[in-house]
Amino acid sequence: MVRKNSVRGLLAVLVLVIVVFATGVMVQAQAAEHPYLGVRLEDTSAGVVVRDVVVGSPAAAAGLKVGDIISQINNQKITHVYQVEQTIVTAKASDYLALTVTSAGKSMDLSAKLGTITDEKAANLPVTTPFSTFGYNNTDKSWMIYTLADNNPFYAQGLRTGDTITMFDGKAYNPVDLANYRDALKADADIKIVAQHTGKAMDITVKASALKAFDLYGYNGEQGMLFATTAPASMTQPSPMSQPNAWQFNAFGYDAANKSWNVFAIDASGAVATAGLHVGDQIMQIDGKTYTPADLRTFRQTLADSASLKLTVMRAGKSTDVTVPATALKSMNLFDNNGSGILFMVSNPHSMNWLGVDFEMLTADMAKAHKISQNDGALITEVLTKSPAETAGLKLNDVITAIGSTTVTAKNPLEQLLTMHKPSEELTLKVLRDGKDIDVKAQLATPEYSGQIPFLMQPF
Repeated sequence: MVRKNSVRGLLAVLVLVIVVFATGVMVQAQAAEHPYLGVRLEDTSAGVVVRDVVVGSPAAAAGLKVGDIISQINNQKITHVYQVEQTIVTAKASDYLALTVTSAGKSMDLSAKLGTITDEKAANLPVTTPFSTFGYNNTDKSWMIYTLADNNPFYAQGLRTGDTITMFDGKAYNPVDLANYRDALKADADIKIVAQHTGKAMDITVKASALKAFDLYGYNGEQGMLFATTAPASMTQPSPMSQPNAWQFNAFGYDAANKSWNVFAIDASGAVATAGLHVGDQIMQIDGKTYTPADLRTFRQTLADSASLKLTVMRAGKSTDVTVPATALKSMNLFDNNGSGILFMVSNPHSMNWLGVDFEMLTADMAKAHKISQNDGALITEVLTKSPAETAGLKLNDVITAIGSTTVTAKNPLEQLLTMHKPSEELTLKVLRDGKDIDVKAQLATPEYSGQIPFLMQPF
């Protein structure tokens, strides 16, 4: 699976995230069952935050809650999600974990007895996320499912986060072609879809309306994203998206039906939260006028940084006015496409490390196909222009085998190791190039667009 470490609009934002779940470890582990706690976590500036607790899991039995911050496990200080993952995957089923967490501002100690879960069961657990996102992979011309709400029609047909769609009605479509294809469909038409589910081919049928419900952001034939906001049907606890302090980003989505902007997420540390906007607000007017995404783009260019804006907001059925600095609106990245739009910004990016390569973790088959002498490492499939990787001299088909003294393996994938470092940090990369081992020094950077929309994969 290709991991995109690129700056390419909102698709890049979603793929450049700190990978908050054990995507590689659980998929590639050989045992039928694995130790299991039942949480999805996120690295934030406040610490390792619980974003989801699976119903009926050991985490739920221990009393962990959404929003808790895990500070210690078995008396070891926790500063990264990766540490939690490693603690769990190296433990034994039925082991107890001594957790120290901050819950609602208070420190408390919990004890969690690990259970077990199979890859198949983990892949089919409901994902309580209020949005669905599919990203285009130009390498194999497929659409990867990054997140999938459990009331989405694609979910009902058996697809899950991490699956890929390879064909719609017998054809592969890049973003531009997909836009033309779906625009020609009638809403009640059936679409036959070929997908890869847990590594196996799968055929499903959905109504065209299910595809049309996604906003399509297609920049060209090589990059694009399908995005839809929903409310999961099986939500048994408040969605993290509904909690103003649960995220490190702001996200507003345009509602073409009434020319308003819905507030999906608010970072409590940001200017819009300080001004008084809440998750769930509906911005009806900006300085007395309604704005489509295209109009808003033009309007923002006329604003002085020192200006203030009056937002007319519908909240719980009542109208209220909120004044925000123009800089808050101007600093949000605006993605618009055919009347759809998203305003998105990370107020307080944390550990957003940009190397600037696309890569695949090596397998024995890949190594044989590329005539590589070893089976571990990250094979570079693209080096992005003006990236730290390009500056460092990394090349296509280089294999990154280690960062410093830490070897890149299936259990220590490159994306996980990068989260252990900070932007601007200089790394010594061990690289296999044309059969020779070399050292390459690369200085990490922060991407132009960076975000922490959770990459909601299997819980661990």
